[in-house]
Amino acid sequence: MFMFYSQYSTRILLSMVVIFCFTCQGCKSGKDVPSEMFELLRSSETGILFVNQVDESVDLNIVTFEMLYNGAGVAIGDITNNGYNDIFLASNMGKSRLFQNEGGFRFIDITGQSGIQTEGKWASGVTLVDINNNGLLDIYISFGGPYADPGRRANELYINNGNGTFTESAREFRIADTGFSTQAVFFDYNKNGFLDLYVLNNGHGDVPPNVIKPKLLNGEHINTDRLYRNNGDGTFTDVSTEAGILIEGYGLGINVFDINGNGWPDIHVANDFLPNDIIYINNGDGTFTNRAADYFRHQSYASMGTDFGDINNNGLMDIITLDMLPESNRRLKQMYESAGYERYLSQLIMGYEPQVKRNVLQLNNGLTPLGHPVFTDIAPLAGVESTDWSWSALFADIDNDGWLDLMITNGLPRNPADNDFSKIKMDILRNGVFDRRMMERLYDELQNLEGIFERNYLFKNNGDLTFSNVSPEWGFREPTYSTGAAFADLNNDGRLDLVINNINQEVFVYRNLNENDNNYLQVKLSGPGHNRQAIGAKLSLYFDGRSLHHQYSVSRGYLSAMATPVHFGLGSVTEIDSLVVIWPDDQKQVVSTLPVNSVTNVVYGEQSLFPVHYRNSAAVKKPLFKNITETARVDFVHEEDNFIDFNIQPLLPHKFSRTGPGIAVGDINKNGLDDFFIGGAFGQSGKIFLQNADGTFTGQDIDVGPAYEKDTGALLFDANGNGHLDLYIASGGSEFAPGSQYYRDRLYFGDSSGTFLHSPDALPDIRASTSVVIAADLDNDGNLELFVGGRVVPNHYPQKPESLILKFSDGKFVDVTDTVAPGLKNTGMVTAAIWSDYNNNGWQDLILAGEWMPITVFENRGGHLVNVTENLGLAETVGWWNSITAADFNQDGYTDYVAGNLGLNSLLRNREEGPVQIHINDFNGNGIVDPVISQIIAGERHPIHLRDDFMMQMPEMARRFPTYASYGEAALGDILTARQLNEAQSYSIHTFQSSIILNRGGKDFDVKPLPIEAQFAPVYGMISGDFDGDGYTDILLTGNSFSTDVFIGRYNAFSGLMLRGDGTGNFEPIGYDESGFFLDQDGKSLVTIGGLAGGKRVLSARNDGRAEMFEIVHSDGYKQLRAEESETSAIITFQDGSQEKVEFYRGSGYLSQSARSVFLTGMMREITFFDSAGITRTITP
Repeated sequence: MFMFYSQYSTRILLSMVVIFCFTCQGCKSGKDVPSEMFELLRSSETGILFVNQVDESVDLNIVTFEMLYNGAGVAIGDITNNGYNDIFLASNMGKSRLFQNEGGFRFIDITGQSGIQTEGKWASGVTLVDINNNGLLDIYISFGGPYADPGRRANELYINNGNGTFTESAREFRIADTGFSTQAVFFDYNKNGFLDLYVLNNGHGDVPPNVIKPKLLNGEHINTDRLYRNNGDGTFTDVSTEAGILIEGYGLGINVFDINGNGWPDIHVANDFLPNDIIYINNGDGTFTNRAADYFRHQSYASMGTDFGDINNNGLMDIITLDMLPESNRRLKQMYESAGYERYLSQLIMGYEPQVKRNVLQLNNGLTPLGHPVFTDIAPLAGVESTDWSWSALFADIDNDGWLDLMITNGLPRNPADNDFSKIKMDILRNGVFDRRMMERLYDELQNLEGIFERNYLFKNNGDLTFSNVSPEWGFREPTYSTGAAFADLNNDGRLDLVINNINQEVFVYRNLNENDNNYLQVKLSGPGHNRQAIGAKLSLYFDGRSLHHQYSVSRGYLSAMATPVHFGLGSVTEIDSLVVIWPDDQKQVVSTLPVNSVTNVVYGEQSLFPVHYRNSAAVKKPLFKNITETARVDFVHEEDNFIDFNIQPLLPHKFSRTGPGIAVGDINKNGLDDFFIGGAFGQSGKIFLQNADGTFTGQDIDVGPAYEKDTGALLFDANGNGHLDLYIASGGSEFAPGSQYYRDRLYFGDSSGTFLHSPDALPDIRASTSVVIAADLDNDGNLELFVGGRVVPNHYPQKPESLILKFSDGKFVDVTDTVAPGLKNTGMVTAAIWSDYNNNGWQDLILAGEWMPITVFENRGGHLVNVTENLGLAETVGWWNSITAADFNQDGYTDYVAGNLGLNSLLRNREEGPVQIHINDFNGNGIVDPVISQIIAGERHPIHLRDDFMMQMPEMARRFPTYASYGEAALGDILTARQLNEAQSYSIHTFQSSIILNRGGKDFDVKPLPIEAQFAPVYGMISGDFDGDGYTDILLTGNSFSTDVFIGRYNAFSGLMLRGDGTGNFEPIGYDESGFFLDQDGKSLVTIGGLAGGKRVLSARNDGRAEMFEIVHSDGYKQLRAEESETSAIITFQDGSQEKVEFYRGSGYLSQSARSVFLTGMMREITFFDSAGITRTITP
C-alpha cells in the first residue's frame, strides 16, 4: 500500500512510493468452468445493509493520510450459537455492525442490542476468539486511523454474554493496545494451552517509509508489532521485547502457522513499503528470530494482504502476498517509474532483502539439507502476479474439486501512485508553505485523480501449480473498491459462500451456486484445555492414495477472520480413509469413520491420542548427494563487480556483465585424478585446483597481477599435440567498449605440472565479448578445432557478435570460419554450444543455443558445416536459450539434447494473440541501437519498458509522450511508426520453456518442455548421467539470474533440480530431501568430475558466490573409466541387453567442460568405445 500522514497534524509527509514493475499477466481461460459459480445477493434479499463509507475532505484525504482507503475487515463465525455463521463487518468512519444468520441467507442486524459501538474510532481489522473458553465467540477489533489521541486507537475486546449482547473488556484483559493496529491474531505461541495475542501495527514515523536508512531492529519504532502473553488469569502481558518482536514494519497482513515444520507456531508479517516482510520463527523458548532472509529469496515491495494454504496438496503450506501490479498497460505505465539500479544496490548494502513490485506466491519446496524450508516465488508461472491494487487473498476450495482456489480483492477510490499526480503534488508542495490554501489546492487536484475501480479476482487451481483467471465466469463482474473478505458456508449446504467489505459500496454477499457433483467434508474441532477453538491444529485427510492438508488459523487474508469449520473439497471421492488431527499440544488423533458431505465434529481425546515427535532436519531418506565442499577443500568464491549495464543501454532486459564463471575439468598433472579450472571476475584471477591423493584439492591462481578480463568459458585440451593439457579462457562481459583489449581470449600452454604459460600470440587478435569455447576434431584429421561463441556486442544489444572456428596451424590458431562454416560467423548471440554426432555418421556436428536464436544445428559434411536447422524442424524454437547438453535419454542409439531457457516464471510471456518480440534500429537517428521489446497486453502490442527507461534511451520521445498517462495509452504502433517497424530488424520468441529435444533417428527432432519444476527460473548449469544407479540417464540442473533490472526482479526461484529419467525420454522431478542436491543463488556452470576410487562428483559455480562440490553417496559403486583422446563416443550394454549411446565432449552445458569419462556401475555388462575412424575397444566391468 501507500504512505500516510496524520489528519490534523501540522506536519506533512513529502514522500511518494516509487514503484516499478515489468509487465502484466494475461488472463488464462478456465478449464471446465461452470457459467456461474457465485450469485451476488442484494441487500433486500439478505437483510445485510452495510456500507463502509469513507469520505474525504480538505483536511482528510490521501495526501494528508495516505491510508485513508485501506478499508476494513469481515469476521464470520457462529457468534450467536444458533448453528449458522454470523457476520461482523468493520467500519472505518461509521458503525461496525453484527448480523445474525437466521438461515436461508436471511440476516438480522443485531448491532443495536449487542452493545458494540465503534463510531468515532477507525476500525480496521477484526478477529474472533473464545478468549474465556466458555464456548462463545468473542470479538476483538483493531483500531488505527489518522487520530493522534491514543484513546481513539485503543483496541476493543467484546466478550460474548451468550444472549446477543457483548461487554467491552479490553482494558480488563490488558490488551487495549493503542498502537496503529491493523489486525490481531490469537494463538498459543508458548504451547501452555492459553491463547496469546499478536497485534499487527502500521503506524506513523518521522522518516518516510521509502527512505533508505539503517533498519530499526530494537523496538524503537512506533510501528513495531506487539506480542501479548496470556497469563492464564484473564489478563495479558506485553512481552514483545523479551520475545524478540522488535523489528519495524508497516504491517498489513499476517499469517500464523508452523512454517518450518518443527511443531511451533511461527509468524509471517507482510509489511508495506521498503521495510521487509518478517518471518518470526518460534524458538520454542518464548523467543522469536527473524528468518525471512533465509526462507524467502525475495518479497513483495508493498506487501498487503496474505494467506497460506497447500496449493499442490503435498502437505506443505504455501504463502501468497499481494502487491499492486496492474493488468492494464495504461495504469501500469502510469504507476511505475524506474528508481534506478543504484538505489536497488543501496538497499542491499543497507541490509534490505530483495523485493519485487508484484504479488508473490511462495511455493514451499520442503526442507533443505540444513533443515529449513525453501520458499520460491512462482507467481508469474502460476498466473497470479498482477491483480491491481490488491488487499485480501484467500485460499479456498470454491468448486470442491480437492484443490485450493484463490480469491483476491482490489480497488482504491483514489490512486496516489499515479506518477502524473505525484509530480503535480510535489510541485505544489515545493512551491509554498503547507497552509490551508495549499491544502485546498491539493484537494482540488485530487478531484481529478481517478481511482482503481476494477472487478475482484477468482482463480481456479488447475492442479499443476497454475491458476486460471475465471473471475467473470464464476460471477465476479462488478467493479468495486473491495478490501476485507471472508469465506464461509452461510447456508450449510457444503459450498463456500463469500462476503466482501467494500468502500463506499454495499457489502457483497455471494452465494455459491456450484452445481457439480463434487463432494466435501467439513470438520468442526473441539480442542484441548483453554484452546477450545483448536487454533493451530493440523489436519490431514487421506483418501484414494491422496491427501489434503490444513493448518487451522482464524485470522486470514486481510483484516478478516473465519472462525468456521475446516472445509475440504473432495471431488468425486465418496470414501475417506482417515482424518489425522495433530492438536496444538502435539497429540495426534486419528478418526476413521467420516461420511462425506457432512460436518464432522472432532473432539479432543474421543479417539486415542499419540504424542507427535517432530524432526529437526530434512534427513528422512538417505539423499543421493552429499555436499563435500568443505571436506574436499574447494575454496573458491566468485567475486563479481556491480557494473550497471542499464546506464548505457536503458532498454536492456538484463545485464551482460555477470555471465561467468565457467569450469573446465581434466587431469592437468597426469596423476590419474581429475583437476579443474574455475574462472574469475573482473579484478579476480581464475584458479587451477589440483586433486590430491586423498580427494582434496589445492588451488592456485592462473594469473599473477591485475586481472581485468572477465572469465567466461574455459577449456582444458591438448592444443598443440604435445601430450599436455593446455587452457583456453574466453573473455566476456560488457564493462568495456567494443574492441577493448580486455575482450581478447587467452591461451595458456601447460606442462603437466600445474603450471600454465600465457601465449598472447597463439590466438588471433579477436576482441569480441565471447561466451563458450568447445573443441572437436572437425575434419577428422586427428587435430582439435575450436568453436568460440560470441555472446554480445557491448553497448549494441542485440547486434550479432562474431562466432569463430579456429584451427591450430604452425604453432597458433587461425580463423577458418568463412572457409569451413559460411554463415556461422554472425549466427547470433551464442550462450552455449556442443559438438555432437546427431546423425551417427561419424562426423562431429555443431549445435548452438543462444538469445533470440533457435536451437541451431550445423551439420558436418566432410569437414564443412552446413546450417540444417530448418530441415530438422528446429527453425521455430527461437528462445532465450542459456545452455545445452546431451545424452541418449530414450536409449535408441541416437543422441538427444536438453536445453535451458528462460523458463515460464517471468513477466515476459507469449500469448495466444502474439509472441514476445524485439524491434531493433536506430529509431531516433542518434547513432545508437534502440532495442524495443514488446508483448501483447489485453490484445494489443505494447513495449515492456517503463516510460523513464524509454525516454532515457530516446529522449526526444518525451515531447510526444509528456505524461505517464499518454505513454501508458500508447501501443507500440503509436510509439513507432509503421515505417519504423517495417524497416527495423525484428525477432519473435517461439518458446521460453526449458526443453528436451528428442532425436528421431537423425532425421528431425521432437521438442518437449521439461517438467514445470524446471520452468521456475532460467536454467544454466546442466549435466546428464545416471545419478541414482538405476540404469537410466538423469539430468541435474542449476540456474537463476541476478542480472535483471529492478522492475523485473531477480529470477531466483531455482534451487538446483534433479530430474530422474525413465529411459523413455520422460523425467520426474526429485525433491531436495531425496536428492540432497541443493544449489541456490545465481547458479552458472555445472560439471561432472571424478573423485576418490572412481567416485562420481558434481561441481557447481555461482556468479558472485561460492563454488559447491557434491558427491554421490553411493559412488563407491562407481568406477571412472576415461575415454582416450581420440575417442568420441561409446555404446553401453546393460545386463538386461538394453543399450545406450554416450558421447565424450570437450565442453557442454553452460560454460562447462565435464570429465570425458564413463562411470561404470554394476548394471553395465560392457562398454564399447569408438573414435572418429571407427576404431573400437571394449571394456567389460
